[in-house]
Amino acid sequence: MDQLYSKIEELSKVGFPTSKLKELYQTHQISDLLELLKQTQQNKDQLNKTIAYLDALFQDSDIYKELLLRENSFEFVQTLLTHQNKKVRSLLSECIENNDFEFGQLISKLVQEKSPLLNLVLQVIFFQLSDPESEVGLKALRVIKKLFKFVDESLKILLSSDLFVTYITQGLNNKNEVIQLRFVEILIYITNLDQSIQQPYINQFKIVFKLYNTDDILVKLNMIELIADMGNSKWNSEQMVNQSFFKNILNSAFTNNDDFYTQKYEVLLVARMLSQRVIKFTPILEKNLIKLLSQWLSTNSSEQIEGAIEIISSFVKFTEGFNAIIKNTDFLVLFFQYLYSTKDVIKLKAINCYVSFFVIDSTTPKPPGKILWIYSLFGNVSKTLSQFHSNDSVSEATVYLIKQLNTPFGEVEKTILELTMNLLEWDEIFTNIIANQSLLVYFSKISQNKEIFDSKNRVKQQIINLCTNKYKAPEYQEYAKTLQNLTLQKDMQYASNVQ
Repeated sequence: MDQLYSKIEELSKVGFPTSKLKELYQTHQISDLLELLKQTQQNKDQLNKTIAYLDALFQDSDIYKELLLRENSFEFVQTLLTHQNKKVRSLLSECIENNDFEFGQLISKLVQEKSPLLNLVLQVIFFQLSDPESEVGLKALRVIKKLFKFVDESLKILLSSDLFVTYITQGLNNKNEVIQLRFVEILIYITNLDQSIQQPYINQFKIVFKLYNTDDILVKLNMIELIADMGNSKWNSEQMVNQSFFKNILNSAFTNNDDFYTQKYEVLLVARMLSQRVIKFTPILEKNLIKLLSQWLSTNSSEQIEGAIEIISSFVKFTEGFNAIIKNTDFLVLFFQYLYSTKDVIKLKAINCYVSFFVIDSTTPKPPGKILWIYSLFGNVSKTLSQFHSNDSVSEATVYLIKQLNTPFGEVEKTILELTMNLLEWDEIFTNIIANQSLLVYFSKISQNKEIFDSKNRVKQQIINLCTNKYKAPEYQEYAKTLQNLTLQKDMQYASNVQ
């Protein structure tokens, strides 16, 4: 063990180069790593170097699979999960998060094969979700959301299985209320994904509603934030509207001016349930919403501005809400100024909200002319609203859009990619976007950020699909071929957006 640690210490000084890392790994067994963890746990410096070594191993796409996903991995995984040091316990969730797409595919494969390794992977996730240390538990929470962001049929089967329901139920009944709240968040998140997933958890929601009705103020404050997420799906909204306490929420949403935090989530829940058409959009509700949101957008309070932007994001997803917003030009001026805010957090939230303007409403379609007009405003904040009715303004918006795609800030680029994906669904905007040659230059650059790389590929593939299957004219077919055959090049300034 002393020899192994000496080599780790030596490699730590030069940042664990890949070739040397693999060479050292291949000369030792998992049992050596177990022994190393045991021997170094009493010495802080030695343990930190051991953690750095394990972290480097987990970042290698081949090694992490050998360490975590073999039949003989159980003891090693259990040792990491139960280690007294929270950094060691966090290594697993960090590894899964860094490889979330691969792990999502792996879990689907394990479900299909009915592999015993599936239970091991779930044990890792749920054990960490139940960790008393907030840092470890919140990482696990983030990991689960990433893993199940895109669900295929196999994952739907898993999420509604007796095994998964058992894990969730155990967490909901945990005596630690902080851990209970994490499981409430996961329950609401996974049941929002698909109605078929919700069905096995109907009884578990009784625990959720009981927690909301608690006398504990801190728990109640957390619960109003969590149940606001139930408005993100029609089936969970329908479950919420049937609860006796929902009437109280609806009544206090626009009068509870003494407690901004609670009011924000009450109004957010109302806006989301309106977008699901579970509650009726009345003139009084419209008037109250616009008045309250205008007040919050007009303040100097970042908290109120961000709250208003988050609510608008839900409100404009459905056509009636979209129409209510865009007919009020004073309100639009208030909102659009935050797309160009010097405060990064507010700017990012505003761009995220702007994405929602272009969400397709399949029940009552949004007017294409108004969609085009709202897009033409993008990047043109210095002009008056009355000037935005020509196709030239749309071209200007596209120039600004592509400029934002080339931002050095990764979070902004990810959001602009999401915006672009929504914009592609609108015919006139689609043709305007692909007419700009700068888009091909953007797609020819390689991103060093995996999440951006994946998002970028999804947008690129969607353009190819639309050109090939929807528009079909020869010029679109040619554009699809050009995009498909682009020569990729690394751009160092562009690559710096890794965050």
